[in-house]
Amino acid sequence: MVEVNLDRINVNDDEHAIRALLVSDGDTVTAGTPIMEVETSKAAVEIEAPADGPVHFLVTPGETVKIGAPICRIGGDATAPSPAPAETPVSDTSALHVNGEDKASGFTTCRPYKERPRRKPRDAGPFQPAGPVIPASLQASDPRKAAEIAALSVVNPSGLVSCLFAETAAWRRAAEVGPLFENSVSDLIVYEASRLLAKYPRLNARFDAHDATVLHEEIRFGYSIDVEDDLTVYNLGDCSTKTMFEVRHAIEDATEAHVTRKISKEQMRESTITLTDLSGSNIRFFLPLINGTQSAIIGYSSGRNNEILISLAFDHRVVGGRYVSQFLDELIARLEAHASDEAPAEV
Repeated sequence: MVEVNLDRINVNDDEHAIRALLVSDGDTVTAGTPIMEVETSKAAVEIEAPADGPVHFLVTPGETVKIGAPICRIGGDATAPSPAPAETPVSDTSALHVNGEDKASGFTTCRPYKERPRRKPRDAGPFQPAGPVIPASLQASDPRKAAEIAALSVVNPSGLVSCLFAETAAWRRAAEVGPLFENSVSDLIVYEASRLLAKYPRLNARFDAHDATVLHEEIRFGYSIDVEDDLTVYNLGDCSTKTMFEVRHAIEDATEAHVTRKISKEQMRESTITLTDLSGSNIRFFLPLINGTQSAIIGYSSGRNNEILISLAFDHRVVGGRYVSQFLDELIARLEAHASDEAPAEV
């Protein structure tokens, strides 16, 4: 018998809600079959069966379940007892609860935002909190917005965030691409930056109050889509191993997921660096906000004469300005290698 526990799908959530059961209790399923739909603070995500056998559910639609709690068993006796999940004691966070009602599914969510566990530094100095407490004045009634605030409040209030800007001359692609990328270079930026990060690993890292700089083992690029104040960062996977076609396909999948709200578990996985694309607006240079598990974020916009405008915000606790400027110089050179000398077409 395989017991399936609820994984943390969205890094900022301590619990997820069961939205729907996709098969009947007792049905025989095969590994990879979607068996239930879970609602996070960002989107609905399907949970797949990890093994073959009859499925026996331990939860019901509308129920809010803590991360790590059992949600079903596959195979074996449905009546077999399940060990109770260990509870982690937390300090009183009643003043920090964010409540919100999801009108579409009809259930109410309650997501506490609290300090991370305190850890003692190696020099035996005083205990330091590893993360911020979200003031009541900054909390949002919408759980999706509240999760976004919690993630962005880890790095940006430190006062040690800077942003450098770069641009290229007017150009157009040397190769023909599909309509989604005809007026966008998101795929080029993700592709070339992923390969360049092997040389500049501190831009693929995070600051930790205990260990200072922690380098991520993979280069998992996040792609930020923000439509009508609904911002979601989609994990495109380890793009340092992807071809240009595979990067484009991952961005296309993220765009489709944002429209349909059918987001895979892998797309919700924590990313290590992010690209946010405002090329479709009239915004020029801007300061993108760094996610709490990252040390940098790349912003991309377009100028009046088809320039590529790059904004790179970075955490000074992890990396310095000269390091970032060298990365930007090399990134621009790599992007220009994909450009055509032909003048932009007249409109």
